[in-house]
Amino acid sequence: MKKFLLLLLLFAVLFLTGAYLLGHYYAPDLTITSPYSGESIEIDGVKIRYLQRGSGPDVVLIHGSMGNIEDWERLIPALSKSYRVTAFDRIGHGFSSGYDRFAGITVNAVMARKLIDKLNLHDVVVVGHGYGGSIALRMAVEHSENIHGFVLLAPVAYPDEDADLPWLEWIVSNPYVGLGLIRMGNLFFTKSLVRERLIQASSADNKSLPENFVENRVSLWNRSATLYSHAQQTVRLNSELQSMSGRYASIQRPVRLLVGENEPSIDIVAGVRRLTASLPKVKSLDLPNCGHYIQYANPQAVIHAIDSLVIPYYQRIGGT
Repeated sequence: MKKFLLLLLLFAVLFLTGAYLLGHYYAPDLTITSPYSGESIEIDGVKIRYLQRGSGPDVVLIHGSMGNIEDWERLIPALSKSYRVTAFDRIGHGFSSGYDRFAGITVNAVMARKLIDKLNLHDVVVVGHGYGGSIALRMAVEHSENIHGFVLLAPVAYPDEDADLPWLEWIVSNPYVGLGLIRMGNLFFTKSLVRERLIQASSADNKSLPENFVENRVSLWNRSATLYSHAQQTVRLNSELQSMSGRYASIQRPVRLLVGENEPSIDIVAGVRRLTASLPKVKSLDLPNCGHYIQYANPQAVIHAIDSLVIPYYQRIGGT
């Protein structure tokens, strides 16, 4: 029995040592392909890929959990006809670096504000999808002077108090062995896990999604850096939402809330209802024939929501 326990302990030590070495001394897998080349800008030592299209009032797009610029591929061409659109890969996602920065909602909100300042954007409307909506809400409670409105697409707004501990994410978010464990998992099961979760999130929007949407996203998202960043934000999600949700009533900027009638997450739907009752300057809209990916299923509804913020604002300040 003692020999068995010693062998088990030795195996655990070797396994964790291997995970540490694999995570810290193996080059991160940042080689992916995309129809958008974009540009790179450095913020606090992190290289952020961003894309700008069009001219006019500024609109910033913040993608959701495990997303990237490509999530806006249908909205950007239409929106850039009237606006200067800036989309970017969040820290640790897509072509952006910084997967080792433990980026939750607060860090992402800070990076987004710094991106706006560094690109010299003015009077911005921020559009956030899913987890990107959480980031936008964090920016809203900070009363950013250079932002005059928010459009939230199926945002994650409140903590799920009944949720079980995300044990898998908790394990792989460990700064010492997490990245190495994910790289080991890449060999066996992470691809199927990413595909399963993506199918669940996108199934209600199948008719509006591009061909091969799921497989293209799996190839973009099944990367060690992205999965590690996702784990970091997941284990922090409830605590960060808890700390900021009590401040929603203080939001002074106008907010537009869009949620699909076929949204698969009952927590998101309940959160939108609660948020609608909490915000002083909010308009909420339930969209028929839409699930989670509103920007694909009904891009015109997103554009209309942005217009409803921009046009009155420029009329009020005497602009065009």
